[in-house]
Amino acid sequence: MLIFKALACDYDGTLASEDRLGPEALAALRKEGSSAWAALTFTAAPRATPHVRHLRKYADVSVRPEHAFLFRAPDGRLMVTTVSLNEFRRLVATTDEDVLAHHAGRHDFSRWIRGDFADPELAAQLRKAESRWRRGDVADFRGLIDEVIAVRYWSEEL
Repeated sequence: MLIFKALACDYDGTLASEDRLGPEALAALRKEGSSAWAALTFTAAPRATPHVRHLRKYADVSVRPEHAFLFRAPDGRLMVTTVSLNEFRRLVATTDEDVLAHHAGRHDFSRWIRGDFADPELAAQLRKAESRWRRGDVADFRGLIDEVIAVRYWSEEL
């Protein structure tokens, strides 16, 4: 059981002004017979349904430009950048083989996912895929990357 103490606050955390509160909220927050504010103590009811985190909504979320993945050729030339997982999937599907090999061989994909998307589960799966590709165990590395991301972010739809 959770017990909370709450005050009516504006979005910036300051006490809400009276003109922004409804009459019921004002009545509940005022001390009996006083103009002073009072904190409310209440108990949150248990969830009626279990919480489900829909990961697919995060696949289009962009990281800041300075955290974009930079697809580079082995000689260092910048080929293209990506800031979201869906965009990453599309670019992996079309990027040159030597660019893909350059990054996979250095575990750049899994490192980017772990560091910039803070998704250690997906990063671990991509790291395994990169390692399998380096050993020659994977014929379709592009397809494997796409599948690993799809299973993680769209598994409830598959």
